[in-house]
Amino acid sequence: MKKIAGFVLALVLMWLTGCGDSGQTPQATAPKTSSDLTGRVVNVHDGDTITLETGGKRYRIRLYAIEAPELDQAYGKQSQRYLEKIILRETVNVEKIDIDQYDRILGRVFYKGRDLNLEMVREGNAWFYRGYKPTKEDGYREAERKAKSARKGFWQAADPQYPLDWKKAHNKNEQ
Repeated sequence: MKKIAGFVLALVLMWLTGCGDSGQTPQATAPKTSSDLTGRVVNVHDGDTITLETGGKRYRIRLYAIEAPELDQAYGKQSQRYLEKIILRETVNVEKIDIDQYDRILGRVFYKGRDLNLEMVREGNAWFYRGYKPTKEDGYREAERKAKSARKGFWQAADPQYPLDWKKAHNKNEQ
């Protein structure tokens, strides 16, 4: 009897979430635990947001402590392509830090032992997110300083604009 009840519950949940109708995996609500996630990257939205698939669920991951150019901003597509070239369709580990206001997981993304958040900053494909106070992310500040002095990535431009400033100037939303 318990098996039948479980099966019926599963069918109801599938019907309520739309699973099975479209053939697409639904976007899962970010897990509320502090555990890490390991899964396959199925989309690189831009230089600081990816979709990870694990256990039949998809999670939107916002790379913690960095801010990449917007796609329609100078160097936005280059930033996205840099990250995409490394991890699209690859298995990564995400160290979950928090959940943001858009229900995305804020996390540090690791691929073959590489901290990709830090690498994006080091290669001039993202800024260290200005909202953080000096903490364990001090390595990000130093990586940004070095990328800027070496004129890597968007630092080749005369005056690259920090994405949040660019969004305000172009009336773009925060997500």
